[in-house]
Amino acid sequence: MSKEALIIFQKNLELGKVKTRLAKDLGDEYALDIFKQLCSHTYQVSDQLAQKKFLFYSSFIPEDSDWSVRNSELRLQRGQDLGKRMFLAIKQVIESGFEKVVLIGTDCPEISTEILKESFMFLDSHEVVLGPAKDGGYYLIGMKRPILEIFENIPWST
Repeated sequence: MSKEALIIFQKNLELGKVKTRLAKDLGDEYALDIFKQLCSHTYQVSDQLAQKKFLFYSSFIPEDSDWSVRNSELRLQRGQDLGKRMFLAIKQVIESGFEKVVLIGTDCPEISTEILKESFMFLDSHEVVLGPAKDGGYYLIGMKRPILEIFENIPWST
C-alpha cells in the first residue's frame, strides 16, 4: 500500500448550491457549468498521480456519476464547518494507514500535477505544507499527522 493519499473535497453537483457567489451575478446554471469544468480539471490533474485518492462529497455520495476521480474511494464529509470536515477527513485517512496526506478542493484552476507532487515531497521534511491563496486562505493543505488547531477559529468561506 502506498503511504501517500490525496483527498479531494467536492461539493455535490447541485444547481443553486455551488459557486453561489458567482451565481449571484451569472446565474445558477452558468455557475454549475463553471463548477463542472473546475471539477473536470481537478480530476484530470489528480488522475496523473500514483497516490491513493479519496473523494469526499459534501452532502451525499452519488450512486451513478461520471464525475469522479478514477480509482478513488468515495466518502462523505462530516463535521459542523469546513475546518472540522477537513480535519476529520485527514484524521480518518491517516488513521487508515497513510503517512502523508494532501487535501485539495475542486475550485483551483491553477492546480497542477507538479504542485501536488511537490507538496508530497515537502512532507518528507515538514509536518505541514500549505498552498497559499491570494485571498489570504489556502488551496492545499498537507499533513503527516492530524493537527486540529490549524483548523480552529477560522471564518471559513469568507
